[in-house]
Amino acid sequence: MRRAFIKSMLRITTQTRTDSLLLRLEGSLKGPWVDELEKAWSALAKTAHGMTISVDLRSLSFVDSAGADLLLRIQQEGAVLEGASTFVVSILEHKIEESRNLENRSMR
Repeated sequence: MRRAFIKSMLRITTQTRTDSLLLRLEGSLKGPWVDELEKAWSALAKTAHGMTISVDLRSLSFVDSAGADLLLRIQQEGAVLEGASTFVVSILEHKIEESRNLENRSMR
């Protein structure tokens, strides 16, 4: 039981480098953790002052639909997504394709 609870958590860590900022995600990006990431992202983006922000996804084990939407929005706002697993990449690619399909339907 304890193991399942731990797997459903998200750890968000920020690190300031000389010329960039790092946002590291570990665990599952789903449910209430999507809102927590959004808060962390907003706070970090306000302090960036033109510095590059990288989002380290190497330890992200799961992402739900809302989490994928947020990651794509973060990327659109200028962050660099790094180190995503094949699973996370496939979820993000699926969301991008889904968005394109919706755009194409609305243009008809």
